[in-house]
Amino acid sequence: MKRKTISIFLPKAITLIELLICTSLLGVLILGIHNIIAFSTYHHASADRLAKLQNDVARCLEHITKNAGRAIGNTTVGGFENTGTGILDVFIDTDDSGGGVGIRDTWIRYQQSGNSLNYYANCGGGATPSCAGSPDILANGTIIANGFTSLMGASNYLEISLTARSNPLMVVASDNPEVSMQCTVAMPEVSTN
Repeated sequence: MKRKTISIFLPKAITLIELLICTSLLGVLILGIHNIIAFSTYHHASADRLAKLQNDVARCLEHITKNAGRAIGNTTVGGFENTGTGILDVFIDTDDSGGGVGIRDTWIRYQQSGNSLNYYANCGGGATPSCAGSPDILANGTIIANGFTSLMGASNYLEISLTARSNPLMVVASDNPEVSMQCTVAMPEVSTN
């Protein structure tokens, strides 16, 4: 007598319907993952662009604030001059003499040139600034506006505002953010004449 053996693993083929269902589920899964990656990449790039602008503007404001806080003056030289043309000249105490005009005290200048903010470290020690040479570029190609406003009436303050954009030639958009920051510098009492 011959025994019948029953195989547990019966050979079975995949039908076309099963293959189509599997392919469509795999496609939906891939599309979902792609959308998540595209979304996160876009927002990462936008946040990175905005953070770079904020860092540029904050660095410029910090540089100006540090040097404007060292402004000095006497009866012939004011502590700073604002010509209203995107230029701020500051007469600083480079030898830390504390208000008396020292031999090494000098004018410095911040000047917007196109979409860049330039810094001239030595503009002479005379009664008016005279800048020569190449400036240091604090922000290159992002600054669209600046403001240097004197609040020297009853108090001794200088208000500084900077506005920057990733691409200054284009309008503000999600891929071209704009950052505006301002600060007020308390000038030393010796900065007025």
